[in-house]
Amino acid sequence: MNTIALSELDPSATIQVPFNGQQVSVTSPPAGSRIEILDGLRNPTDFHGPTDVDHVINFGPSLSSLIGKYNDSDGFFGEDRDGVLVLSNTSSEAQRVIKGINTLAVQMIEKPALYDDVKFCQSYYDLALEGYRLLPSAKNSNPIPVSLIRAGLVTTRLAHGLGIDARVENEIQVETKRAHPKDGNPEDILVTVRWANGDDPKKFNNADIEIADFVNPASWASTAALLLVLKHCHNSVPKSIEHRSFMGTMQGIMLAISECRAMGIIPTFKMIGITDTMNENYYLTGKISVGDAGDALRHFRPK
Repeated sequence: MNTIALSELDPSATIQVPFNGQQVSVTSPPAGSRIEILDGLRNPTDFHGPTDVDHVINFGPSLSSLIGKYNDSDGFFGEDRDGVLVLSNTSSEAQRVIKGINTLAVQMIEKPALYDDVKFCQSYYDLALEGYRLLPSAKNSNPIPVSLIRAGLVTTRLAHGLGIDARVENEIQVETKRAHPKDGNPEDILVTVRWANGDDPKKFNNADIEIADFVNPASWASTAALLLVLKHCHNSVPKSIEHRSFMGTMQGIMLAISECRAMGIIPTFKMIGITDTMNENYYLTGKISVGDAGDALRHFRPK
């Protein structure tokens, strides 16, 4: 397959689409090609995904309003509502698991070498497994499991109560990676999308799908990028999407509800815990931390 540098693509390869009250760009290469992404990144040496991708979604500043602390003035997240379930609101077991993950995450943040300590990360994995066992079953019968590589490969199996190397029936794997574009403000972000199987996009059309990702939504950028690509590049829009997450943010959920409904998608959320604060790099902050879940769980990716 040919690769074309992002800077060398014809302008016609990029379309502008509405998102969160702004216009964001979706870039796709000609058939039989992929986009070489590195020349479009602010910090290419910090990019740890595949450098040849199928789509690039540049959100620019459209997600910057999510940075900071969410003001839940109407008490939306004070109780479980139809479509949004937060176990820690009512479950002491969920609260215990969250506290355990936070304790490990703080240690890893203070001592990054612990991310390479498999035994230490096993404790993180075991707590994640406990948390996912508390989640009720999916709302729709037999939704298509969508795994966002890399942590998503692990959390899909956690969410289904399966072993590390289990094969998941009808699983769709897609690699999404977030980065900062070379042009624009430091808080601007882009997301790359790379399909494991080129025929997979058509499977989403009018389907019930499930995304089990450890923190989703935080900014919700990866899932949003996937949905924008499906709608505008493949004309393949899911009927519903269930997020099954260890943690999410209030502001991410509100954005996801709004954007999904605008696309005609029914969103639901089942998560162990929730937070209201995100820093300028779109990571959880405040009283709850999960650290870099993808780095901690990478030891348990299926072979």
